[in-house]
Order: sequence, then structure tokens, then C-alpha cells
Amino acid sequence: MQKAGLESLFDIEELAVIGPAAVIGAIPRGYRLAKKLVRTLVSKEIDALIIIDSPEFNHPVARWLRADNSGLPIFNLVAPTVWAWRSWRARKMNPYINEVLAVLPFEPRVFAELGGPACTFVGHPAVDRAKRNSMTAQALRKKYNISDDRTLLLMLPGSRRGEIIRHMAIFAEAVKRFAELVDGVQIVMPVIPHMKAEVSLQLQDMQIDVLQIEDEGDKWGAFRAANLALAASGTVTLELTATHTPMIVGYRVDAIASFIARFPYLFKWLIDFSSMVLPNLIMGENVVPEFFDRDCTPETLSSALIEIHQSDAVREKQREFLCQAAIEVGCNDPYETAERAAEAILKRLNFEPSQTTP
Repeated sequence: MQKAGLESLFDIEELAVIGPAAVIGAIPRGYRLAKKLVRTLVSKEIDALIIIDSPEFNHPVARWLRADNSGLPIFNLVAPTVWAWRSWRARKMNPYINEVLAVLPFEPRVFAELGGPACTFVGHPAVDRAKRNSMTAQALRKKYNISDDRTLLLMLPGSRRGEIIRHMAIFAEAVKRFAELVDGVQIVMPVIPHMKAEVSLQLQDMQIDVLQIEDEGDKWGAFRAANLALAASGTVTLELTATHTPMIVGYRVDAIASFIARFPYLFKWLIDFSSMVLPNLIMGENVVPEFFDRDCTPETLSSALIEIHQSDAVREKQREFLCQAAIEVGCNDPYETAERAAEAILKRLNFEPSQTTP
């Protein structure tokens, strides 16, 4: 967005937190930044506002701006997960959100059922990335000298630092156990460049041989070449869906969420979803195995990996399931999320395509 001309008032990493503990710790900083942003936007007399994800930060900004300008069109790209927790948020959005631009196909139905704002499915950026990166499985294996008969296992502990810290030791031990039972395993881990040094140190301490891939195109080649993947819950499960890569999913929450999870009734009141895996949610069927918090252990993860590896029928069933989920989320559609979102915004603003410039 900055390359396209966006003037950024602060680094997005200041808001890149996940989990109750991290969110609570970021509240004072987030409040100051939100107030700064609102003052700037009011001074610029903007014509429309598009908030993207980060609801704990962006929704107060939208409310404050709506209070200052009741006629300001406000769009919410990437819907809050009202289908997972705090469902009452959908109805509370009505006074300050004109339209939600959803990235998951079931979200328009959910917002309608919950009495929330108008909601339009525009596609998911993960699918767009899959379309733009065409590196093949064969090209990836050739580039990194991985023979076709070797099992390629993806290790995907997350992209945020906190996720990597919580998952790395568990995931590494799980894939080590898997590699001890399966001959010739090549473990591959895509890494964000600024995290590579820290990840390398952790892997060295764990005495595990992992091929780290930094290039975005190579990452998609690895996804297509992989026989199976061990992934943290999140957007990466949708990326694996786009490449029909069999997977198992594990996730460890932070200390506060883990404590809440010990009390089923309280946990159920706060969080209500049938799965934490996006393709499972999209299809309404839990085909991708998942292991949440205390169930996410090296033993359970390695056993699940072995089960998928040893059964052609299990792998094929999951591939067919992921293929259907990929169709639902727009993998076969030539249009990208940005195009659909722009069209929805222009329609709401009563602009005709002929009035806009390319």
C-alpha cells in the first residue's frame, strides 16, 4: 500500500498483536495511535474511510469519525470474527459501518443472521497470492535438489513472533519424531526475512535440519511440492487450501486464553466455533485434523502426521475436500480481492465504472 502511495503515520507492527495478553498490553499504545489517526483524518476532510482488519483498533477509529461526520461512508475490509466469538459485535457495527467486505464466503450469511451491516464477499488475499505465484512443484524440487521420491514436509509454526515462540519447540519435536519413522524426509519452512536469524538460532538449539525458504515464489512452489504440512491455525491454512496440500493444524494460545480454556462453560460463552481451521469452517465439515492448546503436543502432532502419510485414502479425501473449499473461496475466479472490493465500494458510493480511471 505504501508503494501505491499510502502515507503511513506509524509502523503497522505496533499493532500486530494476537491473543488476550498481547492485546491488553497494547491498549495504551493503541489508544494514543487511534486518537492521533482520528485527528489527522478529521483535518484532511476525507470522503470515505476503509478500515482493514484489526477491529480492536480500527472500530473505535470508525466510531469516533462517524461521530464527527455522520455522512461519512465507512467500509470494513476483513470482517471481525463475529462467527467465532462476541457475536453481538455484528449488530453494534450498524451505526458506524456502511458495508462489510468479507474475505470468507460464509460471512455474508452470518452478518445477515446476526442483524449486522450489509456484507459482501470479495475473496481472500491468500487466494490472490496463489494465483500470482505460479512456481511448480517440479521447479521447486529441482531448484533445491529434492528428488521426487523424498517426502517433503512443511513446518509452518506461524508468521508472528509470538506464534513462532509458542509453536517452534512443539512443531520441531513433532517433525523430528516423524522424520525418525519415515525415511528421506525433507523438512521445509518458509520464513519472513526479518525473522530468519531468530528462527535459525532456535532450530540450531533443537538440532533439526530444516530448509528455510525466504522467497515468496519459492514458498508457493514448496506448498505445491509438499506431501503434507504441519501448520499453525491461521491464514496459512487457506494458502494450503489453495494448493490442495494435505495438512494437520495445531495451535497454542497465550497464557490468558489457555487459562480461560480450562473452564468449558466460560470458554463456550466467549468463543463459539466448530473448528479453528478455515477450510473446515468454509465447508462446514471437520476434515482437516486440528489440535488446540493442551492437545497440541509433539506426540499428538507426530501421530497425526504419520497417519496421513501412511494412508493414501486419507490424503486423497483431504485433497478433494481442500479442492472444493478452494472453489468456494474463489480460487477458480479470475478476479482478485482488490478488484471485487473496489467494485463494491464504488457501487456503494454511486460511482459508475466509466467515471473512474484505471
